Amino acid sequence: MGAINFVFQGGEPLVSDLTIPLIRIIKRRGGYPVVNTNGILLAEKILSLKAAGIDWINVSINGIGESHDQFYNHPGLFDISLHGIELAQKAGIHVIVVTIATNKSLESGETLRLAQFMNKRKIDTWLVYPMLAGRWIDHPYERLSEENIKRFDELLKNKFIHWEGEGNYFKYGCAAGRESIYVSAYGDVTPCAGICVSFGNIIITPLRDILNKMRQVPYFHDITNRCMASVDEKFHNKFIAPFKGREGAIPIEQVEFFYSISLTNPKTRIPSHLNAQTDYDGHVAR
Repeated sequence: MGAINFVFQGGEPLVSDLTIPLIRIIKRRGGYPVVNTNGILLAEKILSLKAAGIDWINVSINGIGESHDQFYNHPGLFDISLHGIELAQKAGIHVIVVTIATNKSLESGETLRLAQFMNKRKIDTWLVYPMLAGRWIDHPYERLSEENIKRFDELLKNKFIHWEGEGNYFKYGCAAGRESIYVSAYGDVTPCAGICVSFGNIIITPLRDILNKMRQVPYFHDITNRCMASVDEKFHNKFIAPFKGREGAIPIEQVEFFYSISLTNPKTRIPSHLNAQTDYDGHVAR
C-alpha cells in the first residue's frame, strides 16, 4: 500500500526482543525504520540497532539535567540518554530529540533552552503537543493556552526546531488517520497512539478495508494543522475523556460520537480552527 516509514514506539520498544529483527525485515523490504526511545537502553543496544540498519532514532527528552530526571522520576536519566545519543551520533545514526511542549515549559523558556542545548550538539528538536490521555486525561490545564500555541508556532521559526506535522509527504499538519496510523502490539489499527479507537484489527481484516472505514469519519477526511487530541477540547470531551480507565483500543462501533457522524452526516466538516491555511514555509498563517 506504499507505506514508507515504520516507527517503533511504546512503552519502550528497546525492551522487546522483536524490535531489532523487525527493523531488519523492514530494511530488507525497502522501508525506513525509526525507533522512539527514552534512551535508557540506547547505549546497550546501539551496535545491534546499527547492524540491523536503523537510520533514525527519536529520543524523548523533557528538560535539561535534573529537570528531565524529575519529569520521568528517574535520577540520572538525562545523562544516560545523552550518552546514548552521543554513541548513536558516533555510529552515524540520525538522532532527533522529541520534547513535550507544555504550558510551563513554553512560558519558562525551558523548551527553547533545551532545543538550543541540543542544537549545539548538532541535534534538531521536535515539539510534541501535550496529549490529554493516559495519566494526563484528567489534566485539562495541560492543554496549551492560546498564548502558548503562539509561542509554539514562534519556536518553529528556528531552523533547528520542528514538529511532526512538518514530516508529512503531502501536506503540513496532523496526519493522524490520513498519512499515518498506529498499529498496536495486538494488531488494532487506530488513527494515532493518543486516539485509542480501533477501526479494525490487521490480524482479521485487510488494512485497506480498515483505512477506508477510518476515512469515512469527517475528522480524518483531511490533514489538520493541529493535534486534534490535544488542542480540540470538544474532540477530547466527546471521544477521549469518556473512555478513561478502559484498557486497550475501543472498537469504533462502541464510540457513539464517531460512529454516528460517519454514518449519518458524512458531509460534516472539521472545526475551522483545526484547518487554518498555512504559508509557504508551512507555518500556520495568522
